[in-house]
Amino acid sequence: MATRISPYLTFNGNCKQAMQFYKECFGGNLTVETIGDTPFAIEFQDGMHDQVMHAMLTSREFTIMATDFMGSQDFVHSSDISIALLFDDQQEVIRCFTKLAAEGRVIYALNDQLDEDLFGVVQDQFDIIWMFNYNVH
Repeated sequence: MATRISPYLTFNGNCKQAMQFYKECFGGNLTVETIGDTPFAIEFQDGMHDQVMHAMLTSREFTIMATDFMGSQDFVHSSDISIALLFDDQQEVIRCFTKLAAEGRVIYALNDQLDEDLFGVVQDQFDIIWMFNYNVH
């Protein structure tokens, strides 16, 4: 039996923007369902209808799921989890790292020496922490 672990991210009203950005970074197929798209939209205030109930970015290699909806709970941002990305293409790790870092914050810069292992950490513009790994061998 194979088990896959997929992160489920919670955003504070900018889930759709974040997931579209991640699609630009990583590729994949994105589906987004807003609260207004659901049969129980009438139970929510009009101002909540554009919030994302469930989004899913999928490819053969990964699935990232996300939401804006916390039910009756208040949104609490936490930095106790990082998403580790394992790459087998050096140029792709550099491209993705650069894109996520552009409007985010580099916590640990990538080593830019060719033919060497790469490791770096970025906190993106949505406050998600990504760990980048590329091993030559």
